[in-house]
Amino acid sequence: MGIFIPLYIDPNHKPGGSPTTDWEHLAQLGHDHPAIPVMAVINPYNGPGPGVQEHYTRGIGLLKASGIRVLGYLPVGYLKTPSEQVKSMLADWFAWYPGIDGIFLDEFPSSYDQAAAERCRLFAETDTCYVINPGMRFEVSRKVTDLPFSVVISWENREYPTLTDSVIQLDALSHLNKRMELGCLVLEQRVKGRLVKKLLNPVYDWMFITPFKVEENPWGKLDRKALAKLFSLQS
Repeated sequence: MGIFIPLYIDPNHKPGGSPTTDWEHLAQLGHDHPAIPVMAVINPYNGPGPGVQEHYTRGIGLLKASGIRVLGYLPVGYLKTPSEQVKSMLADWFAWYPGIDGIFLDEFPSSYDQAAAERCRLFAETDTCYVINPGMRFEVSRKVTDLPFSVVISWENREYPTLTDSVIQLDALSHLNKRMELGCLVLEQRVKGRLVKKLLNPVYDWMFITPFKVEENPWGKLDRKALAKLFSLQS
């Protein structure tokens, strides 16, 4: 299983007087555990922002040198954001930060039909790695069998998913021609090794667990102890 990290943190941020930034700490973990797949989502300003920022460019290089794949954050407003605006943000991401490996499409709807597929044609025009985040069970119409996405974050919740939740999700995607990888984000919880090994590892391909509360923006800081435990469980 890989570790999927919403890294909505400035690359220069050093928490609590630490001698290292959170990005440097993550890069060291990636260097120390090269066999564990890691994807980190970066978010300068609810998307790529108004222009290139050199400290983000340096940070991307640091993460990639440690074997970590980097995705740019892009909200799609539940597919209601105008296509030209989405295209513009995509172009900015790849023009300003050519080192990124893909795009994280946040605010993605939880149901996907032929109309949604038509709106998502722009994502099928490239071989970019796209991760989508409905944050809940992802339902795909039986009339749709091909999706231009690699990973769906089908769980973003304060609780761990149950086995029933996972089975229902697997069934909802079973008719697709290409298997989508599943991601799981658990909020306001500690890393429980037994649940990770018995429940999450057999079902989910990507996982992240944070004890921080939703109201405090759990993606705006990094719990280094929790992250270290996640790495140790996958080693």
